[in-house]
Parts: sequence; structure tokens; C-alpha cells
Amino acid sequence: MTWLSIKVDLSVRGFLLFAIMPILATPLAYVPSAAEIPTGIGFGAMQVAVLGLITLFAMKLLALTGRRLSLIQLAVFGLFLGSVRGVLMVALDGPFGLVDNLEMAARILSSALFTGFWFSAATYIVHEGTAFNIKYRALRNQVAASTSTNTDPLAPVSSNQLAMQDLTHVLQSLGKLVSGQDATAENLRMAAEEVRTKSDEVVRPLSHKIWMDSRASAPKAKFSEVAKQAIIDLDYSLGRVLIMESLFLMGLISVFSIDRVLLAGLLLPLVALFSIAFRPKKRVRPASRAALLNSVFLVAISIIPIFVDDLLVQVAGYTSALFPVNPFTFIAPVWLCATIILDASLAVLRKSRAELVEKLEQQKADAPATGGENLAGFLHNSLQSELTVLSLQLQAASESHNPTDAKAAWEQLGAWINKSVSEDFENSTLDPASRAYGSIAAWQGIADVEINISPETFSEHSMANLIVQVIEESVSNSVRHLGASKIKFHFDPSNMNQLIIETNGRVSETTTKGIGVSWLNSISLKTTELVETATGTRSVIDL
Repeated sequence: MTWLSIKVDLSVRGFLLFAIMPILATPLAYVPSAAEIPTGIGFGAMQVAVLGLITLFAMKLLALTGRRLSLIQLAVFGLFLGSVRGVLMVALDGPFGLVDNLEMAARILSSALFTGFWFSAATYIVHEGTAFNIKYRALRNQVAASTSTNTDPLAPVSSNQLAMQDLTHVLQSLGKLVSGQDATAENLRMAAEEVRTKSDEVVRPLSHKIWMDSRASAPKAKFSEVAKQAIIDLDYSLGRVLIMESLFLMGLISVFSIDRVLLAGLLLPLVALFSIAFRPKKRVRPASRAALLNSVFLVAISIIPIFVDDLLVQVAGYTSALFPVNPFTFIAPVWLCATIILDASLAVLRKSRAELVEKLEQQKADAPATGGENLAGFLHNSLQSELTVLSLQLQAASESHNPTDAKAAWEQLGAWINKSVSEDFENSTLDPASRAYGSIAAWQGIADVEINISPETFSEHSMANLIVQVIEESVSNSVRHLGASKIKFHFDPSNMNQLIIETNGRVSETTTKGIGVSWLNSISLKTTELVETATGTRSVIDL
């Protein structure tokens, strides 16, 4: 994916992150006295309020049209906000008692560049953070759902075992509905309704509870540690840092003369030379030592080149911008340091799937495991699919008035008197391929299920058990919510980790996103979108 093809959403979090900069930067644009700084901050807050209203309107408009912004469109919108801010600064600085010695055109241009950069940067980093959150959560759930041979979720006297015993009794009671009753249309209809009730009011809440309980001890994304990891890795692009630093220097045109700012541009080669000469080499070292060395480097690169640059400016005959101490004394080093940490943080958020899986596997090994994830998946996907099939068969038999169909459905219901949830769960992990292909027979007469995945692929794929759960849940969702009668599964020929699901179902206004869709999204690296096609629907699960 190229940068130009990236699509982002405007967000409240992104705007709030951006809002810090214009509020703090507004006083610096006028170089006020200490007593006027609060006034400048208040003026900046007023500007942010106006820009916030414009952004909210744009968010609503984009939501209504279902559109997202490319990075170029995001930058253009940022420049527009900056121009509005510049106009506000020119028109309202007088009432706030602030004197601006800059020409109107220069002020608007400076504000557009400053706001455009920071608004785009803040929106993009929130976009990256959201994408990272989705990927991390999906990988966490994939790792948590992987089969563990060392864990027995149905250990004697465990809460899960007791719950399964109760569930078994409830499901066996379905089989007792047959006792002494004939397979009449009314009895079949009532039985179908009872099966649906048990599925929705007993199995679904129980599976959801076990799943949520298991996730409580699962590895979680600690976003507060992203900055910490960024300092430990310090994987930044010098080119991007220099570009952002040059934007900072361009913003100084609103305060200093152009020739002085051009002279101050010597800071860029100074930062580059310092980074090349003293940036800590990537070596295997303890995290604490790496953090210490990189922190010292960050402090040094944020101070030394800037002070050397200020000294050169003074040699050229200009007064110091840093002394006596003023806001620039602190803003200039903080900007450079923040720029490096920002770029390094983005590198952390872009970590590869393999790196994240390795880290999550380690976290899972270190954490107490219960195996509840597998049990919850079995209940929600396999057992509920069985109940859905049984309910639909009973309903169809009640409407067909065919004695043969009625007898078959009635006998199948009676077989549930011997149901054992624990045994079914233990058998479900033995052969993923057989379990997947069993879905074809289970849904026969209700839906034509086609699985274009070979047994060899199942045996070799690292997430075979997870794929089976996806197939079972997708078939059930497609039949129940889309009215599908044909469902096809196959991998993307160029990517064996992308499972494609195609159906002849249709999305209606009453189609809802239930727990099943939430579960599918929870294990997909990218949000699963149901796309309407000429023949039905298409969705992709990114594993």
C-alpha cells in the first residue's frame, strides 16, 4: 500500500491531540510579555473552538456520504483550517489586545502551514493508533484462541465444568420434548421456537460470559507504553524528522525576518550530522540500558545543535532567540525531541505481524491460562450452529407437511436427550478438516455450503481451528441474517491468510450486527466489511 492510497477518518481524538499546538503556539506568534501569555492562550482556545465546529461539520458530512480522506485531501483540509485560523488571528487580535507586526498574507500563510501540518500529523497518528489497536486486538484474540494442549477448560470442579453440566441438562431437555408427542405441525413449530429460545437465551449469553472472562487475563495493548517502546527502539527516519523541523523553521517567519530564518536553517545540517555521528547503534542490549542511552541522546540532539545554531546566528550579527530565557528557549528543543519521538512511535505502531505475534505468544506463556477462549468459541460457533440448523429443520418440517421430513426432524430432536456438551467440545479439537467439512452435511437442505480448502491446507495452516470457527459462525450468520442459501469459502490465491466468504444473501435494513459479527471482527486484522455484489455479498477475514 502506497502512502497516496491510505484513507483516514477525521476523529475527535485526532482533533484534541492537534488542539494542544495552536493553543500553545498562539502566544508565541505575538511574542507577548509574561502578563499577556494567558491572553494569548485564551485567544488560541477561541480559535480551536471555531476550528472544532468546522471539523465536526466535516465529520458529519463524511459520515453521511460514507467517504474517507486520502492523505492529500487531509493535508488540503488542514491547510483550509489553518487559513481560517489565520483570518481569525488577523481580524480578532486587536480586541484581545495583541499586536501583530506581520502582514496579513504572511500571517495567513504561516498559520495555514503550521495548522495544516499539525492537524494532518495528529489525525494520521490517531489513524495509525486505531489501526494498530485493531491489529493488536485481533492478534491477541487469535493467540488466545489457539489450541493449548496444556490447558483443560473443563477441569473437574471448575466454574466452566459446572456451567457445561447445567447446559447439558438444558439441552437434553430439548430431546424430552419428543417423549409421548407426535410430529405434528404444531409440535414441530413449538419445538423450533424452543430450540431458538435456548440458543439465544442460554447458549449465547454463556458463551459471551466465558469469552469475556477469558479476555480479562489475555494480553492487552498498553498504548501508554508506545512512547516508552519508541524510546527503547528509537527507530526514526532522519529525513522525516528534518522535514518536520523545516516546517517549524518556516513557522518562525511570523516572528523573525526571512533572512534570519534562512540563516537559522543551518540547524537542519547540524541535526543531521549529530544524528549520524552520535545516534546509538542498534545492538542487543537490555531495555533499561537502551532506554537510558537513547534518552541521553534525545536530550543531547534536542539541545546541542539548537544552541550551536543560535550561536552562529549571533556571530552573524543577530540577537539570540534563546537568551534571555523566553518561550523559544523551551519550545525549540521540545519540538525537536517530540518530532523524533513521534516518528519513532509511528514505527512502533507499524510493527510487523510476526513481531507482535511473538510478543503476544510470550505474554500468553507468562500469563495464567484457562482455555476458556476455546470453549467460548465452541459454544458460540459450533454449538449455536447446531441449534440453528435444528431449529430451521424443525420449522421447515412444520411448514412442509411432509411426513418423512417431519419424522426425520423429530428423531433428530429426540437424539439431543443424549447430548453431552463436554464430549462434543473435546471431540471438536481432534480434526479441524473433518469438522469444517461436517458443516456441509449439517446444513444440507438449508444452505449449500462450499469449502474450497483442501484437507492438506487445513493440516498445514497454523490457524486451522480458528478457520473452522470462522466457517461455522459465517454460515450461521449468512443464513440467519442474510437469508443466504449458498455460501462459499476460499482463500485469496495471493494471500493464504485472507479467507474470502461469498454468499447469495442480501443485506437488508433489518440486518443487525450481533455478537457473531463482533466475534469475526475481533479476530480479523482489519475490520470485516460486508460488501454487496451482483450475486450477493462478499467479505474478507484477514488472519
